[in-house]
Amino acid sequence: MIWSGFTGAYRTAAVVPAEQLTPVPVGVSLEQAACIPVAGGTAYSALKQLKVAPADVVLIHAAAGGVGSAAVQIAQALGAGVIGTASEDNQDYLRELGAFPVVYGPGLAERVRAAAEETGPVTAVLDAVGTEESVAATMELLPDRSRAVTTVPDRQSQEAGIAKVRLEDGRVWEAAALAAEGLLTFTISQRFPLIEAAEALEASRTGHVRGKIVLFP
Repeated sequence: MIWSGFTGAYRTAAVVPAEQLTPVPVGVSLEQAACIPVAGGTAYSALKQLKVAPADVVLIHAAAGGVGSAAVQIAQALGAGVIGTASEDNQDYLRELGAFPVVYGPGLAERVRAAAEETGPVTAVLDAVGTEESVAATMELLPDRSRAVTTVPDRQSQEAGIAKVRLEDGRVWEAAALAAEGLLTFTISQRFPLIEAAEALEASRTGHVRGKIVLFP
């Protein structure tokens, strides 16, 4: 079963409410299923909140991370185009996922505009990193702030009028269904035994993880 809780998961066994459980879809490995609740569920919630549709082009900041890479795939499943920001090392990875890649750093907004000549103008933004740069680029590129959400709500995003992601009921079920159809897969960049959870957290804090880090018993 897949548990949709956000805290207290670093254990070999747990008692949880039945309503927080979702069956693992046939054909989806336990390793992939472990990535669905937070990364897949958050990405699905964000794109539903943005009302993403086939006419949209979604700009996803930090598109190579866990939430970002899931959002790239879900946005495409919804029929939208995607521009994704990431480091130079992850540009080819974003192309493999189907996004138009853009390197973050000085001149980000200009590079996104250049990408939009190929994809069409940006109509929605998911900010999965919450830096001063990503907020500034969102403000510059998106006239309608109601179509921007962030997974990192703070003072600067609030002042910019960027809403935080609201978690949707049924998000884990929907993300799991996409995984079962082969429309959502997670790149596992590193695997740690549970006893090395502290090392896994330290690796995640670098901010440059491609896809997901997985703990196993």
